[in-house]
Amino acid sequence: MATNDVPPPDLTEQVNAWVWSAFGFWGLVAFAACGAVFFVYSNWDSVSRWPGMPWLLNLVTRKAMPKADSKRFSVLVARLNNDTDHEHQKLILDLLRGFEGVQVLALDRVIPANGTGARNSEKEGHEKARDYLTKAGASILILGRVLKL
Repeated sequence: MATNDVPPPDLTEQVNAWVWSAFGFWGLVAFAACGAVFFVYSNWDSVSRWPGMPWLLNLVTRKAMPKADSKRFSVLVARLNNDTDHEHQKLILDLLRGFEGVQVLALDRVIPANGTGARNSEKEGHEKARDYLTKAGASILILGRVLKL
């Protein structure tokens, strides 16, 4: 190589310099976020099974807590454990809507019965149910588990 020869420019450095000058820090952050969204979308079958992902999806997609009318008798119906496609909750809601003057509210949450022991799990479930009932301002709350034979 002669002393007059200039080495070819490094393409990676030129691209990095152009991206940084054109978009700045937040542009790079946005570009990385778009890449992450594309990765998650294109690999959704495996991403949806990652640890903690079902909980996160439930948290993000669930509906807001319904609010009861304080001047009416209101029934809050929680999602039922083991209720695939929420068909039993829908049946209960449809039956209750037949009563005139009753406000029927659907709670988009399952009240879990999990804990360290049977008594503790039942107690935790009751506390969670009371919390939802208070937040919604409803008169009663229907919850439970679907048993399949």
